[in-house]
Amino acid sequence: MKGDVDESFEALLNDLKRYKEHILKENSLAMESGRYDVARETLDQAEAVAKLIGKVKGVEEEWKGIKGGKFKKLPVAPPGLGFTGEMMVIHGKGVEAKGCMTSEGFVVMAGSEAVPKETPSVPGNVSKLRTDLYKSGVLVSDGKAFKFTKDHIFSSPSAAAGVVLGRAASGPEEWKPESK
Repeated sequence: MKGDVDESFEALLNDLKRYKEHILKENSLAMESGRYDVARETLDQAEAVAKLIGKVKGVEEEWKGIKGGKFKKLPVAPPGLGFTGEMMVIHGKGVEAKGCMTSEGFVVMAGSEAVPKETPSVPGNVSKLRTDLYKSGVLVSDGKAFKFTKDHIFSSPSAAAGVVLGRAASGPEEWKPESK
């Protein structure tokens, strides 16, 4: 799943809230019909979903702190819900970008910069990706560089580095821990 991390949190939370409402409706029906064993089961399910909603909200708050520069390390979270690495930074030709590895891919943070011009030897897939991000409004020009208007998930650190640097790039070599 590619896309905006903030929107993904919102969608997940909305889905969980709808599921919880569905469970509570089942609970009411069970209570009205005197099926107290089913009512107790649905109440336990609703409680478990409520706890999961709380955990997702906690991870979302950590994410907002990371984006705002409040935290350097990413939280460890259950598979599929959290982040797997620390905040990374990349510099090149007067630009700086921040990103991190997640369970979905490598996220470059909103506000990060990318070089405005590609090298002549830029791989075609990197050039196409930059063009697509520009056309979709994820990358905009501020006159001296491109800026990411929102968080964007890449398939790999190398794809993210290639877009930021406008050339072929090895993500593991280019991205450095922000703390160093």
